[in-house]
Amino acid sequence: MNVIKTLSLAAAIVAAAIAHAQSTNPPICTEPDCNLQEPKQVNGNADTPYVRLVFGTACGSGTIAGQDDEAAYVMTNAHVSGTQPGRVGIVRYTQNGDTKETRGTVIAGGYSNARMVDYAIVKVPGLTTDRPTPYSRKPVAGPNYVTTGSPRCVWPLKTVNLRNPTVRNSLFLASPNAIGGQSGSSIRNTRENAIALLTWSYGGQTGAQTSESIYRVASTQRATEASARVDGLTEMDGTRNPTENVIFEPVARGVKDLPIWTDDEPTTDPGDDNNNPPPTDDTTDEERKLLKLFRDNKSIDWVKLIEAILLLIKAIQG
Repeated sequence: MNVIKTLSLAAAIVAAAIAHAQSTNPPICTEPDCNLQEPKQVNGNADTPYVRLVFGTACGSGTIAGQDDEAAYVMTNAHVSGTQPGRVGIVRYTQNGDTKETRGTVIAGGYSNARMVDYAIVKVPGLTTDRPTPYSRKPVAGPNYVTTGSPRCVWPLKTVNLRNPTVRNSLFLASPNAIGGQSGSSIRNTRENAIALLTWSYGGQTGAQTSESIYRVASTQRATEASARVDGLTEMDGTRNPTENVIFEPVARGVKDLPIWTDDEPTTDPGDDNNNPPPTDDTTDEERKLLKLFRDNKSIDWVKLIEAILLLIKAIQG
């Protein structure tokens, strides 16, 4: 049997394994309306800090910025969650590769029509992660940033590399343009600290509030700490929640005291401790498809399957 026939046989084995996995594990619904039913309360440890949020009919993104013994604290946009303290939404995350859902409550936030202020903090009791992504109190400059969110409310979440970043006072800009559903996702650097909160589309680019600006507003409870809103900022298409011009925080604990901030951030983004340049994503489309294949079919023991294929090829070529 020649190599082509051998590879065809191996492909057939893989296809059969995937078909079996899909027959026993129906695909996850990715439409926004699929998540509007009341979920069961699920506590656990999230694989990553990146989550999808549904408040009413509005769908957006968020990041676990920090946690304590009681809960995780998710940063998102006020236009995703609304500005009503105590409002409850659905938080979707992954645990051990499986999709989980729980509830979160809006405990703090701010919104302004005149200033670049649009943030909310959602408290999620019982949820933790080994990889919280805190927001930097300090201004940060650097060439390499990424964001992970839910464009068009898709699941699983998508990570996008951002290009040509610039900062204009409280406004962070980068390419490509933002897509509805990404609202509320963190923009982070190579040290996995959040330096901005994706909020708008602006002139064909992604527009975000700088984390330094959010901290100033949240810690002083004054919207005037942020720069004036510039003309042309557009919230992404899709359903949004009602917002008021308001700044609010928990009665018992100020936002500046929540474990969601970091002071460890240098003023530049130099790469790692060995002075290597920040990593770039040079993964090819074919490699991404292969990685997606592995991730989407977790019930298959890929190691054993590949070992069996190699043994089969060896026996045929023997």
